Amino acid sequence: GGGRPAGRSAPGVRLDAARLDALLDLVGELGVARTRLAAAAARTGDRALAAAVGDVGRVAAALQEEVIACRLVPLDELFARLPRIVREAARTSGREVALALDGGEVAIDRAIMDGLAEPIGHLLRNAVAHGVEPAERRAAAGKPPTGRVAVRAWRERDAVLLAVADDGGGVDREAVLRRAAERDGGGAGEGAAAAPLDDAGLLRLLSAPGLSTAPRVTAVSGRGVGLDAALAAVRRLGGTLALRTAPG
Repeated sequence: GGGRPAGRSAPGVRLDAARLDALLDLVGELGVARTRLAAAAARTGDRALAAAVGDVGRVAAALQEEVIACRLVPLDELFARLPRIVREAARTSGREVALALDGGEVAIDRAIMDGLAEPIGHLLRNAVAHGVEPAERRAAAGKPPTGRVAVRAWRERDAVLLAVADDGGGVDREAVLRRAAERDGGGAGEGAAAAPLDDAGLLRLLSAPGLSTAPRVTAVSGRGVGLDAALAAVRRLGGTLALRTAPG
């Protein structure tokens, strides 16, 4: 019968993102013009004109939805790049790590997805190099030798949430306070130690430029450019970054 042969994907056309942006701007202008037209039609009291304006409004709204949908791509395109990042970080750090991915079907704006590659990469390297413990330390803690790192995406109302998680030892708050004190000559560390260091306060210290708890500099850790770069990139995209950690 008819239809596409098995294994063949639907035909597609590559469009420049700037052209889609221009289409979206034009659709927005069309909406403004429709509002002005509706006001003018209401003043005339012409029912046929009002009905035609209503039709234009529905078509304009549908057109806007279609243009927005053209910009959406599944996160699977980003997720496909992540296993290599984890493999390289695990090899450099001497860790055994398994990566789990969930939510690749969630669709987001292509420009945002492209902008997420950098911060997600930083967070994954951080999870491998700082989060997952060496195999012998995991064995001593009763954990399997292979650490688990996961990236999960889901929709929550109008937002898309992404979580990067690991089953490592958690962030050593005392070590972070000591490094912050050493870097700032004691002032920041003492101030932070005066009150309980919650997860939000811990993230503020960890994302300070140049701060690292790694004992030595490697290709994936110790340079103090991980979390601060991730936070800056997420903020540029209009997003927020949050941290949750627990000992062990």
